[in-house]
Amino acid sequence: MISENRRIVIWSVMPLNVAEQSVALELAALLEPTRMGLVMADSNYDSAPLHKALMISDHRLLTPLKAQQRVKYGVHHPVTLRQMGAQRREALEVWKEHPDLAEYVLKSRNNIEGVFSVLTMALNGGSPPPWVRRLTRVRRWSAR
Repeated sequence: MISENRRIVIWSVMPLNVAEQSVALELAALLEPTRMGLVMADSNYDSAPLHKALMISDHRLLTPLKAQQRVKYGVHHPVTLRQMGAQRREALEVWKEHPDLAEYVLKSRNNIEGVFSVLTMALNGGSPPPWVRRLTRVRRWSAR
């Protein structure tokens, strides 16, 4: 997770077989409570459990909505809406009522991608040296 001023606040290195959403849930628990913080991510992170986990520290999640090309905004079964939780319903409402604003806000994710691109260039062109193969070694190399 990257702050507004392009600082890494929380990070984790995991094997490829660990889902990013699972790691995000664990990291969300480490966030300090703030007054209405905004977490932005790509659509891969759009999940009701992550919306709920971020709400605990008074953060909101804004992502492009997953599977919206198949479902029109605001057209969800009442049971589905109830099960997804208030935080995700709030995100759906933002996309329904203010899609241009949501798109505009998400463009600031370019700062995040910029931080990651600088890191990959600093770490030997984006990858650890060839001898860094196991997770413990990757973590040790990344912590430099």
